[in-house]
Amino acid sequence: MSSERATRAARLLTCARDESTTLPAEAVSFSLEGLAEAYEVQALVAAKLGAVAAWKTGAPSPEAEPIIAPIFKDLVHGSPARLEAMRFRRLGIEAEIAYRLCRDLPAPAEPYTRADVIAAIGAILPAIEIVDSRLAACEDLDPLVSIFLRLLE
Repeated sequence: MSSERATRAARLLTCARDESTTLPAEAVSFSLEGLAEAYEVQALVAAKLGAVAAWKTGAPSPEAEPIIAPIFKDLVHGSPARLEAMRFRRLGIEAEIAYRLCRDLPAPAEPYTRADVIAAIGAILPAIEIVDSRLAACEDLDPLVSIFLRLLE
């Protein structure tokens, strides 16, 4: 069952995406109750946005717990790709490394070993992430709100 905060956050984000609008910071000036609630927002938005083509993961430091997020099919573009800059609000780019798996890694009873994961890698590819935000101003946000917004862009 979804919390009221998670449902509200998901509704705000999906409406902004559907309408190609930017949210003022005060629209998301609430706090989330931990990473689980941030992932709850992510799941609610993902259920509305459709097909997932890939997943991304990252952490701000080696000691931090990595966060994961879906990359939706409509946001993946093969090379060469040309995208109109005007469709973005706060345009930025990041160099990334993409791993193409040669087999699925379904949820296991025990965590996968490093060797299991390496054996499932079919290719390692360069990738470019277009960084954008649905927020007019990202500063001074609750860190978890910031996470779910980054996870879902």
